[in-house]
Amino acid sequence: MSEPIELLQVADLMRLLKISRAAAYRLAESLGGYRIGRSIRIDAADLRRYLASVKREGVR
Repeated sequence: MSEPIELLQVADLMRLLKISRAAAYRLAESLGGYRIGRSIRIDAADLRRYLASVKREGVR
């Protein structure tokens, strides 16, 4: 059986990453979010892959 998909809302991105609403919407668009009704959802696995790809060594 496949693992359930964890979907995040734009508000979740704002809270988790401490970014503005506009930045969260831009990130959601770049990650290829899902539009469900009037809201946009992001696959948490896509967010984890994105964060791993932009991780920098030695950032303090």
